[in-house]
Amino acid sequence: MKKLTLIVVLLGLVFGNTFGQGAKASKKLLKTLNKTDLNFETTDVGDFRITIAVENGRTHLVFLTSQINEYHGAYVSDLYGFAIVSNSDSIKMLSDTYQDLLVETARTTVGSWGIYYSDDKTQAGIAYIAKITSNITSEELKAHILGVALIADLKELEWEKSGFILESDQW
Repeated sequence: MKKLTLIVVLLGLVFGNTFGQGAKASKKLLKTLNKTDLNFETTDVGDFRITIAVENGRTHLVFLTSQINEYHGAYVSDLYGFAIVSNSDSIKMLSDTYQDLLVETARTTVGSWGIYYSDDKTQAGIAYIAKITSNITSEELKAHILGVALIADLKELEWEKSGFILESDQW
């Protein structure tokens, strides 16, 4: 019984410290976002929704997750901008597009293309995603946000011009 109690206490110390660090990292990320001159709002789930002005009077939404994941002592969050959101079946049928996006991902310096699904799996979106650490500076964060917005918007614009996306400037 003493061994079980000791294990439970040790697990509590280890995971309690990790969860506490994640909360600190999340607060630090919000503080850093506040230091940028970007306007943002908080979503219902606590993520940050940032509207970025891009070329030709267009805007693009970028999301910064408040959920922090720990990876070997680094606290990481997702920063992403959608190029398209549609029903899941439509997204699944884009196998040629996936190959093109994988080739683009191999050529990018920061970030990659990925798919996000809604909780009920009826909607899916192709997004450009960058992983950022909680110790990022406000200048670096702003640069990453602007980069994600521009890359996702350029892909959205490309797909609009090709007829792949029917609505203009969705995101």
